[in-house]
Amino acid sequence: MKSPFITLILATLLISACSGNEETNFDYSGSVEVLEISSTPAVDVKSRFSPTDEELVAAHNFASFGIDFVNTSIKEYDKQGNGDNAIVSPLSASVLLSMLANVCGDEARDQITEALGLEDIDVVNTLNAKIMYQLPQSDTKVNLSFGNGLWYDEGYTLNSSLLSVLGTYYDSEVYSGDFDNDREFVVGHINQWTNEKSKGLIKNIKDKIVPGEVAVLINTLYFDAKWRSKFDKAETEKAIFHGSGGDATVDMMNCFDMCDVRYCDDFTTVSKDYGNSVFEMMFILPAEGKPVLVPTREELEQATLSQHLVKIFLPRFEIAPSDRLDLSDVLGNMGISKIGEIADIRLFDKPISGAFTVYQKSYIKVDEEQTTAASATIGEMVTAPRPDLIRFDRPFAFMLRHKETGIVLFGGRVMNL
Repeated sequence: MKSPFITLILATLLISACSGNEETNFDYSGSVEVLEISSTPAVDVKSRFSPTDEELVAAHNFASFGIDFVNTSIKEYDKQGNGDNAIVSPLSASVLLSMLANVCGDEARDQITEALGLEDIDVVNTLNAKIMYQLPQSDTKVNLSFGNGLWYDEGYTLNSSLLSVLGTYYDSEVYSGDFDNDREFVVGHINQWTNEKSKGLIKNIKDKIVPGEVAVLINTLYFDAKWRSKFDKAETEKAIFHGSGGDATVDMMNCFDMCDVRYCDDFTTVSKDYGNSVFEMMFILPAEGKPVLVPTREELEQATLSQHLVKIFLPRFEIAPSDRLDLSDVLGNMGISKIGEIADIRLFDKPISGAFTVYQKSYIKVDEEQTTAASATIGEMVTAPRPDLIRFDRPFAFMLRHKETGIVLFGGRVMNL
């Protein structure tokens, strides 16, 4: 019987990640200036997570955003003709978008807060502060960490209110550098920082600074945890995985475990815990002929839930895309389109016209012992519109001519190369 590849959710907040090519190690410390900012919380993030009613709604909406983000990303992969494995991190994306909501134009801010399920940016900031401080403390057997960073052109002066927000709620590191004459070193510092925050899993998140680019914001997310009940390596056997592109021989793990199991006509889910059972991996097996997507919260709630002993057969797998994913269409399909349009950006002491493009790179590895995952979501600000892409990758004509008179010196066409 053919089974499509497995779609997964890591924890209730959908944590995931990616890696790329090797980068050369340089000392980039001298090329950027570290800006000291206060990170004294204006909210009590260190106490036990006891959200207000509004924040509790926000937390549930964050989970709904995560499911929508995963499914929209998978559909975008399919639209681009890439029906292979996919890995994204909704939580990393939501943190980066929350930071952008504090600086982008009013329309983009409203779209972001609406997509996250809130109208109040202050609640978004407070909830992010609590999530980023308290989630890593919630299970002593899980290694979970966040990183936030801002790089900007030294020719500008940052908005003091933004500095307060970044320090108070996002514990962000801030750096300035010469985006015009020292581009290689600024890019190197960004890549080195991201590599360190992701424990070496996310390399080369950025390849260059383009003309007109004045700022870069990044969120990183790292997760590493052992299964509460491990797979026995001695039981792992070669088996056939019936993938969408054909059968393949894989290392198939298996174990007995007490798990939460959900059944319905469209899918079956099995949840396997990490550490002290604060985080879980939910594996979703769609019914034959159904799309390989993540169930919505409503679908999960309507499915029959029980906890009992199961024997799980799961392939050992690693997903490590080499390229970062352009999230423009993903976010646009989720109602967040204005961040890519020119608007007044409140990043500096004086508003300037600019737009953001958001990318993400994610990685995950699952084996008998544990799961290791990382992600980096990057927002790049330019002061000019995003260029149209015109690709001459099919037959075309050409003319070499005098501009003022239009006199044609040469002309022809290219049909084959």
